[in-house]
Amino acid sequence: AAAGAAASPAAGSTPETTEVADPSVLPQNVVDVDKLPIDIRARYQQELVLLTRAKKRLVASIERIRQERANPPPLPPQSRRAVVMYLDKSSNPSYKEQLNWWLYSWKMSRLNDSDFDVVIFAHPEAQGNLPAECTKVPANPMQTLDMDPKLPGRCLYEELIGINHREQGYDGYLNSMECLYNPVAEFLLRYKLLMRCDTDTFPTPRTITWRPERLYVAAMPFGYSFAGTVIRAKVKEAAATFGVKHNGWHDLASSWFGPSRDVMHAAELTTNIALYLKYYMFGSTSQCKLPVSLRDPSIKCEWGSYLWEGVTLLYSQELALNALWTQEDYDRNKDLGWMMDSGTTNFEVTICDVGHLHVYHNGELFSKLAFHAHKYDQMDLQALDVTRIPDYAAFMALHANGRGAHWEAPLQRVGGDLKDLCSMHRALPHIPRFRILNARGLCLSAVGDDSTNTLRFAPCAAAKREQLFHFIGLGLRQSLGRCLRHVAYRGPRTQLLGLEFCNIMGSFHYEDQAWDILPDGRLVHFTSRTCLIPPPADGDSAALVTTKACDNSPALFFRFRDEEQDPSTFGGGGGSSNGGGGGSSRGRGGGGGGG
Repeated sequence: AAAGAAASPAAGSTPETTEVADPSVLPQNVVDVDKLPIDIRARYQQELVLLTRAKKRLVASIERIRQERANPPPLPPQSRRAVVMYLDKSSNPSYKEQLNWWLYSWKMSRLNDSDFDVVIFAHPEAQGNLPAECTKVPANPMQTLDMDPKLPGRCLYEELIGINHREQGYDGYLNSMECLYNPVAEFLLRYKLLMRCDTDTFPTPRTITWRPERLYVAAMPFGYSFAGTVIRAKVKEAAATFGVKHNGWHDLASSWFGPSRDVMHAAELTTNIALYLKYYMFGSTSQCKLPVSLRDPSIKCEWGSYLWEGVTLLYSQELALNALWTQEDYDRNKDLGWMMDSGTTNFEVTICDVGHLHVYHNGELFSKLAFHAHKYDQMDLQALDVTRIPDYAAFMALHANGRGAHWEAPLQRVGGDLKDLCSMHRALPHIPRFRILNARGLCLSAVGDDSTNTLRFAPCAAAKREQLFHFIGLGLRQSLGRCLRHVAYRGPRTQLLGLEFCNIMGSFHYEDQAWDILPDGRLVHFTSRTCLIPPPADGDSAALVTTKACDNSPALFFRFRDEEQDPSTFGGGGGSSNGGGGGSSRGRGGGGGGG
C-alpha cells in the first residue's frame, strides 16, 4: 500500500544538481532543440531529468504490481463495500454542495442501510466542508475499524494532504487517485469492493445489490480519443515507451467499481503514468506548447484534433487499464454495458438500469453548471419522476441543498423512499414518450439551434426519435431536457419554438396573446378563457387563433402519440384532468388526448 508514496527525491520536484537525464528517455515530440528560444531550451533540459525520474518510478511501479498480481500476498479478512472520494481545500461551495447530494442520494437509495460506506480523504483545511454525520477513521484502522457486514453504512473521513500539495509536478485531479493507495489508506484493503468516483456524481438504488467480481469501468460512447485522428496512435506510442501493450481499449470512463486491490493497483498506475505523460506528452517541446511559428503546420491544437492536456487523467487510466486487464476482463466489462458514469440527461433508461450517474458539461436537465449558477433554485419539484435519470438527479441535488419547492410528491409516488424500487424493476410502470403531431398530422421532426429556435414537422415515419417529448406537470419536456415555452405559426411544416429550463415553464404566447395549458391538454386564452380549436386541414395562420367556449370536449391543436403503443393508435376525444384519452396509464399531465 505504501508503494508510490513520497520518495526521495519527489518525482515531480525540481531536479537535483547531481541528477542527469537518461539520454534514451526523450519526450514524444522530438524537435531541433538548438532552434528553440533560450528559455524553452532551459525548461527542456530540466524536463528531461524529470521525465527520466518519472519513468523510473513508473517502471518500478509496473514491475511491483505485476509481481503482486502473479503472486498475490495474503489479504486481511475482507467485507463490506465503500466509495472513496477526495475533498480538497477550496473556497468554492460547489464541492460541499456535490458532497451533500452524494450523501443524500446514498441515504434516499437506502445504500446506507446496506454494507456500503462512504470514505472521504479530506485535506485538513477542507474539514469545514464535511457533513456533520461523517466521523474520523479510528486510529490503527487495520485492527480497530469495525467491518461487520451487518452494520449499516457509515460516512468516514481521514485527513490527507493531497499529492499535488506535497510534490511538484502532480496535478490536482490526481489527489483523488493517490488517496486510494497512500499509506494512510492501507485500511481500504479490508473492504471487499471499492468504488472510485468524483463528487459530481450520484449513486442509484441499482447499486444496493451490485457486487462486481472484476474491476468495472464503463466504455464511453462519446469518448476523448476520437477514432480517425492521431490521438489514439499517440497514446499507444506512449504505452510502448514504458513496456505496456495497448490492446486497443480506448475511451474508458473515469469512475470504477471492483475488488479493492484491483482498484488500488489501477489508481497507483494511473497516478504514475499521469506524471510521466506530463513531461513525455505535454512538455515544453510538445507541439501545442511551442510558439505557433515553431509548430508543425499540419497539427491543429483543438479538442478532438490532437492530444488534449485537460484529459491527461483519462489517457493515464486508459493506459493503466490496458496494462491490468485481460481480454476476458474487458469482454466481461463490455457485457455489463453502461452501469456507471451514465449522463444525467438520459431519458431512455431508468435509475434501475444504471448504478451510478455522472454530471457532464451539459446544459440540459440535469446540469451542474445551471445548478451551481442557482438557475434551479425555485424549481417546482412536485412533477418530477424520480425513476427518470434527469429528474432523479435534479431532485437529489436540489433537496439535499435546501432548494426547490414541493419535494414531497415525487417521493410519495414511489412509496416514500427508493429502497425496494429496483428489486421490482421489471414491474416499473410504463414511462410514456410521445410524438407531437400538429393539426395537419405531421410529426415534430427536429428542433433548430438556439439562433433560430425552429420547430420542423415531417411525415411521422421520417421524424427523428430524439424529439420525443415527455409530460412534466402541465407542460412538455423535450427529450433533451428543456421545456416548451411558446409557439408561433410559420407555415404548415415550420413553427418557432422557445425552449427554456423547465422550472420557468408557464404559458405560451402567440402574437402577443397568452395561453394556458390545462391538465387535459386544452389551450385556454389567458384573458377570454376560451379554448383554441384546430384549424381545418386547408386552413391558414388565421385559423390558429380561432377560439370557442370551453366545454367537455377538448379542442385540439397538437396531438400526442405514445411511441410505445400501436403506432396506428392516436389519442383524442375527451380528456380528464388526469390525462387525455388514449394516453398512458400513469396520467402524468396528459395522455394521448393532450393538446
